[in-house]
Amino acid sequence: MKETVISLLADILRKGKDELAAKSGEKDVWDSLQKVEIILALESEFDVVLEGEEIASLATIDDIVELLEKKVEA
Repeated sequence: MKETVISLLADILRKGKDELAAKSGEKDVWDSLQKVEIILALESEFDVVLEGEEIASLATIDDIVELLEKKVEA
């Protein structure tokens, strides 16, 4: 799942997959507008609905992967 998320983010953020993988635990990899694009893409790709509190808690790529793993399993 992490590879899929990184690939999706690489397209949106126009950054290399290796660069994003290396920054998976870092904050501020995206700006607020990019975050909206990311949320829409994630919801579409993984067929999930992300709630406001969940969206607010997403600060890193690792946060996204962890949340999606929980949502997809449920």
